[in-house]
Amino acid sequence: MGAEFNFKKFSKFLKSFWGILAAFTVLLPSIIYVLKTKQIQDSVLGEYYIGIPTTFTLLVIPFIFLYEDQLSSLKLVRKVSLSFIILALITLFSFLAIKSVFVINKKYSENGSDISNTIIKYEENSNGLIYSATYSLKNLDEALEKEEGINVLELFSLALYSLSIIFLGVSFSTLGVFFYTKSQ
Repeated sequence: MGAEFNFKKFSKFLKSFWGILAAFTVLLPSIIYVLKTKQIQDSVLGEYYIGIPTTFTLLVIPFIFLYEDQLSSLKLVRKVSLSFIILALITLFSFLAIKSVFVINKKYSENGSDISNTIIKYEENSNGLIYSATYSLKNLDEALEKEEGINVLELFSLALYSLSIIFLGVSFSTLGVFFYTKSQ
């Protein structure tokens, strides 16, 4: 590839309109968290909703800048940018659907084996935590065993949220690199 990273050109790029939008996507997860968005701040993985998309978006922007020579065709840049905006919207709406429909408060029980005479009670919270406790049918007041876990759908929604922010950063960076190189 032979691409060299030029910090002076990169800092000028970040001062452009699209560079500012790309940099804004790095701050977007923190802004969303500070606005006390229930789906994110109440989550057991709340800090990861800030850290993962921020870190990867911060890495993606300079990486896209390395491809300034290949991003010289407006047709290609529009296609790439539009594709990533669509991907960002799809992953964002998928995140919202999973968080609001599938990661909800539920309580249910199931009987253990007839030999053990136990009952297992589960509780799934909308923040992504799962509690399970095993009780003896002889004494339902004291749990024999307790476990905590994280809902798999909560992990999946974290991945979708992170991808939506990263895709948005890629889209803005791609447009920014194109318009920056054309203005030079």
